[in-house]
Order: sequence, then structure tokens, then C-alpha cells
Amino acid sequence: QANKEFVTLSEELNYIENFIELQKLRLASDMNINFEVNVQNKSAEIEPMLLIPIIENTFKHGVSYKEPSEIVIRIDDHDKRLNLHTSNHIFPKKKTESSGFGLENLKKRLTLRYPGSYSLKIEEQGKLYIVDFSLKLGQ
Repeated sequence: QANKEFVTLSEELNYIENFIELQKLRLASDMNINFEVNVQNKSAEIEPMLLIPIIENTFKHGVSYKEPSEIVIRIDDHDKRLNLHTSNHIFPKKKTESSGFGLENLKKRLTLRYPGSYSLKIEEQGKLYIVDFSLKLGQ
């Protein structure tokens, strides 16, 4: 679906659910993944693979095999806006891992396709990495 200009939220959410299920198969059983979806307008269209860089980052940086880990992913729509909230614990990463390209590319895509129609807030709160993304639907 990535070669399409737009996909429905239903298609995007299906991809995300499959991605998370795949991640669960490779992670330790004590990994806590809190995934909630409450989207009413699943026929709304967005660019394909728009949300996945944020979600991939939670798994790339928020998993430890030595310490308890928790990932929170919430997706909803409200007042014609799609909202994505993620949080994960911050764990030191290996020096060889590349970092930052996914979110930087996402910011460029958003600026080109959705100027003035989105908000992306990325912050560290203590030992948590939190991303809040919102996109006006119906462009």
C-alpha cells in the first residue's frame, strides 16, 4: 500500500496492528505493550505509513532485555483530528545504531503534505520518551 498516495485509516490501522503483533512474537513475554485504538472514522484517508515511524521508534528505543519495559500506544480520532500518543522507557542504545532518520523524514513528509494541519510534540519526561501527534483529517 506504500505506493498509493493515500490509504484509509482502516488500512493503516491494520498494518500497525500486524506490526505490533509481529513485535510481540520477538519480544520477551514480560514486555508490557498497551495498545489502544478508538477510531470512529476509519474511512478517512491519510498518507500511507504515516504513523509507523513513531511506533517503530517505541520498539527500537523502548525495549530492554535486562529491565522491565512498557510501551504505550494510543490512537483515536476526535473533532476531525487523528491523534497518536506513544510512550516508552528510555534505555541507552548501542553506539552503532543509527538514530533520528525516521522522525526527521516524517517531519519533512508532514511539512510537505500537511502544512499547518498537524502537531508533533516529542519530549523526554524523566525516564519516559513521549510522542504526541495530531493530524487534521479531511484534507
